[in-house]
Amino acid sequence: MAAVGLYIHVPFCLQKCSYCDFYSLAAGEADYDRYVRLLQQEASLRQSDLPVDTIFLGGGTPSVLSPAQVSAVLQGLSRYFAIHPDAEITMEANPGTLTLDKLLGYRAAGVNRLSLGVQSLDESELRLLGRLHSAEAALDAIRLARKAGFENLSCDVIYGVPGQSMQSWQATLERLTDLELPHISLYSLEIHDDTPLGRLLQSGQIREADEDLIADMYSLARHLLPERGLWQYEISNFSKPGWESRHNLNYWQNGDYVGLGPAAWSYLNGVRSGNASDLNTYAKLIARGESAVVEREQLDELTAEAETIILALRTTKGLSNASFVARFGHPVELHFGCIFDDMLASGMLRRTTEGYALPSAIVPIANQVFTRVLP
Repeated sequence: MAAVGLYIHVPFCLQKCSYCDFYSLAAGEADYDRYVRLLQQEASLRQSDLPVDTIFLGGGTPSVLSPAQVSAVLQGLSRYFAIHPDAEITMEANPGTLTLDKLLGYRAAGVNRLSLGVQSLDESELRLLGRLHSAEAALDAIRLARKAGFENLSCDVIYGVPGQSMQSWQATLERLTDLELPHISLYSLEIHDDTPLGRLLQSGQIREADEDLIADMYSLARHLLPERGLWQYEISNFSKPGWESRHNLNYWQNGDYVGLGPAAWSYLNGVRSGNASDLNTYAKLIARGESAVVEREQLDELTAEAETIILALRTTKGLSNASFVARFGHPVELHFGCIFDDMLASGMLRRTTEGYALPSAIVPIANQVFTRVLP
């Protein structure tokens, strides 16, 4: 049986970032304890003998939970799922919530990969983004994580922040790579209307970053990070060889995964399903012993094929013909041959020894390829 990933949503934050439109809320210790019990109950309802080789605690801010609470979550999962002894267990963390004792506790609980939401090492950018930590606190968190035994360490950074310069973006990347991190994820800032940053934009107090500058920032990262030993293996992700995110690779291979918690999504056997996005609704359903799933979609074959192609083309390795045939029983050219021929001729796609991939120059405009594949 193919292994699946587990995603655990922790919907709590000490303070919501100015750009965030994910489901999260402020809460206290009693709420955290109650939530841990709810996750254990949902795990019992969703239990499966499918092998699990990755777990990802995301949010929100999972690091608001204590090591004991994280341990209780992981122990609950191990009772109801067949978790591989060598599973990659990632936890997202905000640098402002971490201490050495907490990090040692998370490591003892079984977390073996840490994803730090650094976002920037420029103080003015951090304030605009609504981050609680300073640049120095972020760097301290990296040092403390290493001291606690976390070798598998990733940092998220954001570009395209209003007022951000090419110099500050390069300085953030250089300071982080000076620490020889094994993994960095970078994301272009999206400003949503119903967020503090969106309201500042609407009122004219800030201006969106110039599109050409954003493109130049991405280009800079694509050149600088490999020079410092971090190779691009997906549109937004760079790592030293062997330090790729196994959990995210499963997504890009369109593999199966189970999501627990409010607003968490699952994908199993061609069915995409979503949990209730409100914590109170989620809690009532779980307390009654009912499934928290409120949305389901059975993907038709053409949509499933298109999504598999798009996700694979996000990676530098690209789409494997053999894997596609093993999954769908026919070559990708059966339904997408004409589209692929056109894109090969125009230089938007290239052949590889295993199948197809995006040419390097097309990666920044990958959405132009993806929209052509969608049914």
